[in-house]
Amino acid sequence: MCTNCVRHGVRTHGPCPECEDERSLPGLDSTGQPVCVDCSGIPTSFRCAICGVEDESFYSHTCLRCSLKRRLSGILDDGSGMVAAAMLPFFNAMVSMGRPRQGLTWLNSAAVRQRLTDLATGVVPLTHEGIDTFGGGPGREYLRELLMAHGVLPTVDKYLLAFERFAQHRLQNIDDPGDRQTITVYLRWRHRRDLVARSEAGVLTARTQNNAQQQTNAAVRFLDWLRMRQVALSACSQEDVDIWFATTPNAVSALDFLKWSIHHRRCMPLTIPTGRRGPQVVSSESHRKEVLGRLLTDDVISLRDRVVGCLVVLLAQPVTRICTLRLSDVVERDGLVAVQLGNEAVELPRAVGALVTAHVQSRSRMATAANSGSAWLFPGNSPNQHVVARQLSRRMSKLGISISDRQAALHQLVRDVPAPIVALALGFNPTTTTKAAAGLGTDWAAYAAVRSRQTSRSH
Repeated sequence: MCTNCVRHGVRTHGPCPECEDERSLPGLDSTGQPVCVDCSGIPTSFRCAICGVEDESFYSHTCLRCSLKRRLSGILDDGSGMVAAAMLPFFNAMVSMGRPRQGLTWLNSAAVRQRLTDLATGVVPLTHEGIDTFGGGPGREYLRELLMAHGVLPTVDKYLLAFERFAQHRLQNIDDPGDRQTITVYLRWRHRRDLVARSEAGVLTARTQNNAQQQTNAAVRFLDWLRMRQVALSACSQEDVDIWFATTPNAVSALDFLKWSIHHRRCMPLTIPTGRRGPQVVSSESHRKEVLGRLLTDDVISLRDRVVGCLVVLLAQPVTRICTLRLSDVVERDGLVAVQLGNEAVELPRAVGALVTAHVQSRSRMATAANSGSAWLFPGNSPNQHVVARQLSRRMSKLGISISDRQAALHQLVRDVPAPIVALALGFNPTTTTKAAAGLGTDWAAYAAVRSRQTSRSH
């Protein structure tokens, strides 16, 4: 038998139809039903030599979990034959994960093993500064988040930490002392202060961090461009600004720096262009209903994607908000499922509520050390983190769901319900729903007065 068939057979557990023992069922009887080793006559034993459990083996006669424990014990040995005491919470989380094969696969990387060994033996300090000494990339940050998730490292905001590393590197690569001083102040008082405030409020995202970095890079490019023209920032004229926007690719990325410079009188008052958005494209109502019907009935689509799609095309929710929903935001009352999006939990149609309930009961990525017991409705790959909004956007695009479908959902909502009520219930800015209603010509201005007159007449 091939390796995959052996794995599938050994991982099949249940009562043997012949001996009725509860055990692994790798064999088949004459009717094709899975049976245990003894009843099928298979001479091989699948019992772990360490724990005695019948399961898939990794090392010879050693189950996956015991193999993971054995391998990780050696990697985290502090030199005394024992797992380093500081790494014990991480070790315990790894060996108790629901899918130990994923842990073994992760440890196949020589870089991962070396980093863990360096931390366990003290070659690299078990601190955030120590983690920074490892080679960059997602692997280093995944390890940092894993150690934070299990209390080995103090918890810090990974986006704020990444911005601090960027800021240090960015300043080191600015040669002109005057430009370096200007960017130092810009980083400290424009971006870092804003990012710290967002971090403390729990709303700092990768997108915000990336925007801050892009705007800083644009500021450096603008100062370099001025210096090539032998113009100081304080002497920057309207002509300079006009030429910059007329000749420079992605010139608008420097808008934030220019506005900041004008506001803080680092340059003279200037007129800078403002970008204009084109008209929003809105899907037809028939297309929106078609998409919603497919999400409710097509079992081929993953359960997570069906739930996310329903929240987009039914309640007009952006994926940036959907990805941050927690389990506590989903409540059940009187047999109906509701989700907390604004000031009150909004009841979902029964069909959509059933999808949400099924998703909660079978959330993906919950059997690893990264997300065991995650509080997020849509757990991500990183420890204790929700799924990235960009990933959800890509998955929705593959299903043919776009922002035009979300706009169609918003338009339908403000047709049926006054814009202020939609804003409160679904967590929108009142300006957003008011503009949508105004664009449709929906007049809810007299809603309260009309309702009052109707009520008085009925009495």
